[in-house]
Amino acid sequence: MDKVLVLLILGSLIAIVIGLVKPGLVIKWGEKKTRPRVLVFYGGLFIILFIALGMTGTSNSEKDSSHGNKSSAAAVDETSKKDVHLNADEAKTRLQTWVDTHKFPSFVSITAKDGKRKLDGFESECYTFALVGLSRTQLILVDATNGGLFIDDGKIMPLEEWYQKYIAPHNDTNTDKGNKNTGNYINEKFEWVEKPSIKNGYIVGKIKNISNREQIPTITFALYDSQGNQIGTASDSLMSFKGGNTWSFKASVNNARVTDYEFSGID
Repeated sequence: MDKVLVLLILGSLIAIVIGLVKPGLVIKWGEKKTRPRVLVFYGGLFIILFIALGMTGTSNSEKDSSHGNKSSAAAVDETSKKDVHLNADEAKTRLQTWVDTHKFPSFVSITAKDGKRKLDGFESECYTFALVGLSRTQLILVDATNGGLFIDDGKIMPLEEWYQKYIAPHNDTNTDKGNKNTGNYINEKFEWVEKPSIKNGYIVGKIKNISNREQIPTITFALYDSQGNQIGTASDSLMSFKGGNTWSFKASVNNARVTDYEFSGID
């Protein structure tokens, strides 16, 4: 439409120029073919077409603006869709990765608690997990939308902040020949060589005797179902474990309901 109006405006302008020279060439009607009539007719037409062009341009501008706003809104929607939106397994993996990159004064593990639920102070739902192995079990929250890690220790606070305030200062105390600083320390007698994992129905791993004495160890794990309830234990023993040696333990689980475990101790 804009192109047609521009062509008509140019045509009327050319007609004005020609009509001022030879009015008869552009006025084919009436008896009076004068320059004033050329100006009145083609000049008026020029003004009308020019106003129409301006109105059309404004309308197109508004449409473009509306389209731009819709595109911007769509872009915002697309950006919002790029939030993390973790599922339960991804939330647990995120928390496990955090645990694996931090030192603790004893072996710790995580187990699922109450699934995903809405908590006060959070705009989105959180997955809940138990961090076990410390002096008491801690409730850990993983934000399902952005993957943020928090702890409910009487009050909700960022997990990293809690760790730096309450756990990190104790990692370098009561060391035995520096073993505790490796992150594999268990107690004054043993340290992890290979931390526990479940394989083919067994909890397996490797422990080193860091004492100077022969030991007769029994290692025990608490077993949990998908709701976080303890449903049994698994253990393994060794009749002779000499100082400096490594023991590959193998504790049988034998329960299809087991979804998680916690290191209970070794003596």
